[in-house]
Amino acid sequence: MRYAGKYLAVSHRWFNPRAPDADGLQLRKVREYLRAHKDIEWVWYDYWCMPQGESRTPAQKVAFKVMLSNINWLYIGCSVLVLLDLSYLSRFWTQFEAWLALQVTSAEGLKGGRNTGSSIGRTVIVPIYNANSTIRAHLISMWESKSPDEAHAILSEADVTVTNLSDKEMQLPKILALDEEVRTVLSGPAADTQPVSNEKTDSAAKDPVATGSDPFPSVSPQNPSKGPSHLNGEVPPADSAWHALFPPRPESRRTSTSRPDRRTSRNQARDLTA
Repeated sequence: MRYAGKYLAVSHRWFNPRAPDADGLQLRKVREYLRAHKDIEWVWYDYWCMPQGESRTPAQKVAFKVMLSNINWLYIGCSVLVLLDLSYLSRFWTQFEAWLALQVTSAEGLKGGRNTGSSIGRTVIVPIYNANSTIRAHLISMWESKSPDEAHAILSEADVTVTNLSDKEMQLPKILALDEEVRTVLSGPAADTQPVSNEKTDSAAKDPVATGSDPFPSVSPQNPSKGPSHLNGEVPPADSAWHALFPPRPESRRTSTSRPDRRTSRNQARDLTA
């Protein structure tokens, strides 16, 4: 997939509403992943990247809602690190992310990924705490080949729990529309001639951020659910919500901690425990 070579989204459970990784184990696993995947330059971990807490400004609350409504595209387009614990299998967000992470996008829509043992295409699943290889295999078998209709039915059930019910109500309808959205975008006149695969991109390829071709959806503040224009090569307009949230920055400051960009670079992730 075009952006899987440089962008990582972490799928994890929150162990505490205020501190999802209180003992630092998840951070250690992210750092281990980055050491083994040196092409990754940007990391999405929701607690690091989305404004948190009751003290958020009005602008930050708007930013949070826009991110939340479009977060599904990260797990369907980036490399994904699943940090799998026993409770992962009962939570809405984690199971939704796992299903997205195991999909391959093409002009024919969504298809399940290919299990290669250590990873499934762009997705690596790491058991933590009391989870083991058996739990990992169960997660894969549960979601690997599920259609959007099947995924919607499973995630709609009462035993799939979520802290904020509104999150579930927001995301469930997207599942049914996602397959058609992917087909429409990737079979359109501006789509690439080759299907999007799960292969890692060439590390020497041009940086999409530096060239202005952001690898995230072009969304409108009036319509934050607008589809993934990045999949057919379109560049988000200068007045899009994405550019409002993450203003363009000079190339020479890509890893600067002083820039307004909230995406987390691998250097920032490495420094979080320094």
